Amino acid sequence: SSAITITPGDVARLDPEEFLNDTLIDFYMKYLSDTTKRGKKTIHFFSSFFFTKLQDTRTYSDVETWTKGVDIFEKEYLMIPINSSLHWSLAIVCFPGKLLRNSRSSKKELKYQPCILYLDSLNYRGNFSTGGAKLLRYYLTEENR
Repeated sequence: SSAITITPGDVARLDPEEFLNDTLIDFYMKYLSDTTKRGKKTIHFFSSFFFTKLQDTRTYSDVETWTKGVDIFEKEYLMIPINSSLHWSLAIVCFPGKLLRNSRSSKKELKYQPCILYLDSLNYRGNFSTGGAKLLRYYLTEENR
C-alpha cells in the first residue's frame, strides 16, 4: 500500500473552524486499515475520491479498476467516505456479498443482515439522499458481474 504525504497545510486543516480535506480523510482511512485488528481481511477502505467519481460519471467503467485485485464481496464491510459541499460523511456497506439478490452466499449464511449505513454528524443527507444508496447498489451489481 502506498504512503500518504501530509503537508503543513493539511495539518492546519485540523484546527478549529477548518474543513478536513481529502488527504486527511485518505490518511485516516489508511491508518484505520493498517491498525484495525481485523483490518484488510474483513474491511475495505475506499479512497475519498471514489464516491465523487462514481456520482459524477454514474458509470461503472470509470471506477471498476479502483478495487482491482480485491474481492469486495469477501469483505464484511466497505467504508466509503463521501464529500458534499465541504462536509464529510461515511457510507458503510455491511456484508456486501449478501446484499445482492444473486448473492454468492446461501440463505443459511444470512446470519448477518446486509445493509448500507450512512453516518453523518450533521444529519445532512446531501449526495446520499439524492440517490447515493441506489448508486452504491448499482456499483455493487456491476462489480458482481
